[in-house]
Amino acid sequence: MHWNHPVAEHTCTGREIAEHLDTVPELKRLARYDDSDFTLTVHEHSRDAAPALSPARAEGLA
Repeated sequence: MHWNHPVAEHTCTGREIAEHLDTVPELKRLARYDDSDFTLTVHEHSRDAAPALSPARAEGLA
């Protein structure tokens, strides 16, 4: 979760961070929530190109 308002000590916004994380090949996005205050993303670490699984599927529960 990252703040979207300007802060002097921050070099970018939450949306910018989320967009960067989406370019990391080992991270597969599971979910994202955006509003005017913050951006929340959930990623799965994966070493292959397979689509991200829901946590329930990854654990064999679904």
